[in-house]
Amino acid sequence: LRKRIGYIKRVLKYAHARGYIKNNPAELFRLPKLPRAEIISITCEELERICKAKLFIPRLERVRDIFLFQCYTGMAYADLKLFRKEIINVRDGKRFIFGLRLKTDAVYILPFTLEAVAIAEKYNYNLPVPSNSEYNRLLKMGGERARGETKRTTHVARRTVGQVRFDRGVSIETVSSMMGHKSTSITE
Repeated sequence: LRKRIGYIKRVLKYAHARGYIKNNPAELFRLPKLPRAEIISITCEELERICKAKLFIPRLERVRDIFLFQCYTGMAYADLKLFRKEIINVRDGKRFIFGLRLKTDAVYILPFTLEAVAIAEKYNYNLPVPSNSEYNRLLKMGGERARGETKRTTHVARRTVGQVRFDRGVSIETVSSMMGHKSTSITE
């Protein structure tokens, strides 16, 4: 409903600016602010359960693998679709994923963990990433089958990696940089 009202307000503003209507009846209308949504992430125990869950439907298994890859790397959905072997670099004997966030053009440097390597190698570094709506739909279906407590979405995977890193004592500045955020307030 909020989006629809926003669209209507934009159309009326446009029509008023072009002179199609004398006044904008929605100009003074304001929707009440919603309380800030609770940030959801998955616990280490639930992440372990997701890894061990037996899924007998191949597409659910692929989606679970992509979700876990996001949980291990912190890649955003749009950046995940652009993942390829060439963006992996080695520094001081450790592997990292380097790139520019599609959304913000901010540089990200993500640790390429052993779990993420295993998933990437399983698919020969060509991750089978479905459309965002299909991905979230299949995540929900897989979560119901695995009796997951937390709703699973692409954003939950990204938040999970940030939370895991905070829990391990990584500074907010480092996590912000890894995730490609322009400021630490976004990370918080």
